[in-house]
Amino acid sequence: MEQFKQKSNYFARLKNACALKQISIVYQPVVDRNQDVVAYEALARWNDPEFGIVMPDDFIPFAEKNGLIIEVGNIIIENIFSNQDLWNSPENDQQPDVMINISAHQLMNLGFAKKFIASCEQFHIPMNRIHLEITESINIGNIDAAIEVMLFLNKQGVRFALDDFGTGFSSLTYLQKLPIQYLKIDKSFVAGLGVSSDDEAIATNILILARGLGIKVIAEGVETQAQFEWLLSKGCDYFQGWYFGQPVDSLKF
Repeated sequence: MEQFKQKSNYFARLKNACALKQISIVYQPVVDRNQDVVAYEALARWNDPEFGIVMPDDFIPFAEKNGLIIEVGNIIIENIFSNQDLWNSPENDQQPDVMINISAHQLMNLGFAKKFIASCEQFHIPMNRIHLEITESINIGNIDAAIEVMLFLNKQGVRFALDDFGTGFSSLTYLQKLPIQYLKIDKSFVAGLGVSSDDEAIATNILILARGLGIKVIAEGVETQAQFEWLLSKGCDYFQGWYFGQPVDSLKF
C-alpha cells in the first residue's frame, strides 16, 4: 500500500474513484447487552481496479490532507443514504440506527450540516436514526465552530459518538466541551482485557467516567466471549466486533 501512496497519480486516482463511484460501504453490527442488533456502523472501502480493496485508514487521511475529504465524504453519505435495504426495514421490525464516520473538516463546516440535512430530506432518512462518529485523535482546530455544527444537527435528532476514545491527547477536553451522546472504547484496550491489567484499568475508568457524564459506551473490537462478559460485568452499554458479526456489504432484514 505504501507503494500505492507514493504514486504521483494518487490524488487523481482518488478523485477519479469518487467520479466513478468506486467507494463502497460495508456494515458492521452494534449490539446491546442482550446481543440484539441496535445499529450498524458504515465503513468505507475504496475498490481500486488495480490494487483491490483499499481500507479507509489508507485513503481517508490522504483525502483530509489534500482537500478531497468533502468530495469523498459526500460520496460516502450518498452511498449510505441510497441503500434501501438499510432504511426500508419493515415497520414492525426495530429500525436500526446507522453510525457514519465524518472528518474534522466536515464537522467544522456549517455548509456540510445544511447539505447533510438536505440529503436526509431528499432520501427520506429519519435523522433520529443517525449517529455521526468523530475520531478522538482528530485535530478540531476550531472547537467553537464544531460545537455550533453539532448542536445544529442535534436539534434535528442526529446524535454524536466519540470514536477511538483514549488514543489521543484531547479526550477529556472533547468530552467536556462537545455535545457527545456516545463514546467508543478503542479496540486496542478491548484486546487487552483478561491479558493486561493496564488495559483493564483504562477500560474500567472510561466506563466510570462516561457513566458519571451520562454518556453511553460502545466497546469496539470485541472478538471473544471473555471480552464480552468482562465488559458486560462492568456495565458497558453496547458492543461491536467480529464476535457479533463481520462487516457485510448487503443487509437483508
